[in-house]
Amino acid sequence: MGYLGVAVLPSFFVVAAAAASALSILAPSAAGAPVATSGAEYQAYGAVFPDPLAVCQQNCDPRSRGRTNATQFIQWGEFNDALDFMNTNEDWRRYMEVLPLDGKKGAGSGTKAGDEMWPGNNLAKLEWTPKPEYVSAGIPTTQRTRQKSDLIVIRVTDENVPDADKKRYALSLSIHGIERAGAEGGIRAMEEIVTAVSEERANERILPREVRENAPTWSEVLANTIIYFTFPNPDGWRRGSIGDTEKGPGVFFQRYNGNGIDPNRDWPDIGFTFRPYSGGSEPETRAFQAYYREVEERGGQFAAGDDLHGQPFADALSYTLLPHGSHTLDKDFRIREASKLINRAQYEATKWSPYIIENDQEATHCQGTQLGSACDAIYAQTWGSVYDTINYTTTGTLGDWFDSKVGLGADGIDNEMSFSHLDRNIAFDSHGEQLHVAGNKAIIYAHVADMLRPPSAVYRTEGRNAYVPNFRLERDDQQLQPDAPLGTSPQDDLEDEAPTPEASEPGPPPSSGFPFTVQRDHDTYSGGMRVDVRS
Repeated sequence: MGYLGVAVLPSFFVVAAAAASALSILAPSAAGAPVATSGAEYQAYGAVFPDPLAVCQQNCDPRSRGRTNATQFIQWGEFNDALDFMNTNEDWRRYMEVLPLDGKKGAGSGTKAGDEMWPGNNLAKLEWTPKPEYVSAGIPTTQRTRQKSDLIVIRVTDENVPDADKKRYALSLSIHGIERAGAEGGIRAMEEIVTAVSEERANERILPREVRENAPTWSEVLANTIIYFTFPNPDGWRRGSIGDTEKGPGVFFQRYNGNGIDPNRDWPDIGFTFRPYSGGSEPETRAFQAYYREVEERGGQFAAGDDLHGQPFADALSYTLLPHGSHTLDKDFRIREASKLINRAQYEATKWSPYIIENDQEATHCQGTQLGSACDAIYAQTWGSVYDTINYTTTGTLGDWFDSKVGLGADGIDNEMSFSHLDRNIAFDSHGEQLHVAGNKAIIYAHVADMLRPPSAVYRTEGRNAYVPNFRLERDDQQLQPDAPLGTSPQDDLEDEAPTPEASEPGPPPSSGFPFTVQRDHDTYSGGMRVDVRS
């Protein structure tokens, strides 16, 4: 979600924060990540998306990948080029499909599956109907046009195994473009899953034994899940991308889409909505909502959905936020157990850093700074409700929509990764970004493991047990409003039917507004109004 507020900052990150301030008046260098877009580069780099600390001599991540260090955030253009390379590799294309929601890579749109949609695609059957309007809002240009971008889904599974009975898992990466941790970790997780078999790691477990002994292997994950890696805010990403000649030099990543709207306040849900927002107002929201709905209708319900964010400073590297709303007991149990597993997985994945401490240790040597409090060490992860962790509530978020009964009804969570917000923006800190990569991969792998090996929710109570039938109560209509004053009468009742949305339109139904004229003569009482709504 990316909140703003006072929290806790490890002292080593203060330098990065200061660097971000210093860079605010400078354009970044033209150097890329680097990213492999050919076989020769892949052999040289040792990975398509090398890790920030792939080559390291001190305080190193033992699970880092690559033979050269990433020196910059992954840029939009090279991300697209790398997907071309990956998706046309004969060893990997069996496990991935790159899906632009409008049906065609780049300019224009299409309706055909396969290579005509994106180079290397080989599935003949689509799970949704592409439409030309399924693109980003677009970044305004000096020519008074919009530079629109593809809304990309990377579908990862073993395509030689039938989809029936596979568990579907949705991942939203960096819906706020300024919060790069989600995309940086999620993209590298995608690569690791897709390339595991070719790297002869098929029978290796996705989590270390210290986290879960019976974690699934890479081949089991590919055979039993379909993971949808989605990138819902390319406009915010491209705002900070280096070398994007169509847009101009990258100076700042942007929280908002090209319309200046926060896309993580735009998802319809049960309850209060912030006044500036109305669910489904943005093209990105409408496109992804339609996509998820069609996948659900054609393939089956999603089992889980995670929305990976960034935040500024905190006393833990990661905050896992439980979704709001009511849950059945077994769903509540699964989400809490997944959070516990993420807690252990993140500690094991990040304990190589001298700034990460165990849950039972105490954060010490804290001092005040201009941006908050800085401590010498932080926890790997903490979890709880949104209010208990980041001290505010919100509506219209994608993570809650993943979880909600009016959304996917999946086991949804949000996750906030610290030091991936205003304190960073385009400032790339290798140690911090390696923590983001390791931490977010741990979240994804832990939730996959929990999804494929779900805990057994058994509730036991002391003593004798009984069940009380909950009969529906019925009663006559009651008049709960006082009668109109003597000599006046209420305005006549107005009745109307709920609107029926046209099947051709994506997104939520149109607004249910019923205008009427308030009568102002002396005989009509206008001191109150009763509204009956039936769903």
